[in-house]
Amino acid sequence: MKMIKKLNGRRIKTLREKMGISRAKLSKMIDFKHKLYVTEQCISMYEQNKIKKPNLYFLISCSDVLDVDLDFFLEENQGGL
Repeated sequence: MKMIKKLNGRRIKTLREKMGISRAKLSKMIDFKHKLYVTEQCISMYEQNKIKKPNLYFLISCSDVLDVDLDFFLEENQGGL
C-alpha cells in the first residue's frame, strides 16, 4: 500500500485559533506577505475540508505565515495504485 497525504483543514483552524488570528487577519497576512488574495470564506472552506483540490500555493503561504512546516496540514491516508 502506498501512503498518500491528504489535507486536514481542521489543523489550519486549530492553529489559527490557538494563535488568536481571525480568518480576516490570516487572509490579510497571506495577501501582504505572498500577494495571494484569499477570502475569509475560502479559508473557512479549507478549514472545513470542503476544498477537494487544495491550492499548493495557498498551503505554502499559509504554512509560512503561521510558521509551521507544510506537513503540519497534511495527514497520511492509505491508498493503493
